[in-house]
Amino acid sequence: MHRRTEDMMRTRLRSLIPLALVLVGGLAIPPASLVRSQETAGAHPVSVQMPHIAHIHTGACGRLVPSPLATLADVAAPAQISDTQPVMVSQPSPERVVYLTLEELLADGYAVAVHYPEETIRDAGLSIADSYVACGEVGGTRLPDGSLVIGLNEQNDSGYVGIAHLVPNPDAEDQTLMTLITVYLLPPLPDSLPSATPAAD
Repeated sequence: MHRRTEDMMRTRLRSLIPLALVLVGGLAIPPASLVRSQETAGAHPVSVQMPHIAHIHTGACGRLVPSPLATLADVAAPAQISDTQPVMVSQPSPERVVYLTLEELLADGYAVAVHYPEETIRDAGLSIADSYVACGEVGGTRLPDGSLVIGLNEQNDSGYVGIAHLVPNPDAEDQTLMTLITVYLLPPLPDSLPSATPAAD
């Protein structure tokens, strides 16, 4: 599997700029509103229906504590942000809200990490460290509405890139629901996917 060039990664990340601009504009995007038909999503050479695992981890990308702090909603929903660019979107639920405030996430050194689907991890025999496809450290300037958008950079030459949108206190009536996190992930090119058969040395 050849390494993606930095220019290619920057080009792919730029395709998420329209989505990031909408978030910066303070408009919440219900993930369901992005979902297109399975026929549209299935036209892409990578299956975007397979659920990808997402977590909050302690530590920095490349030095994550393996045991996750919190499990986020799977990144699985097929969607489009343009006529040609497919994207995978998590579908957050009350069971997948992080029970830490955004202030705590910003202060204590956490990261959002996305893994390959469980089936891919199992079939390819990947270790935890090798299963990460994208990661972004929680930090940066908050938006006018108090939320935060972070970039998710490629890990392990996976070909995946994306962004995560962190919204503080999404349910004002229940103060235990602290931070809602939605992940938007660009799927890789076909030859980025790990093979279940290890390559010969």
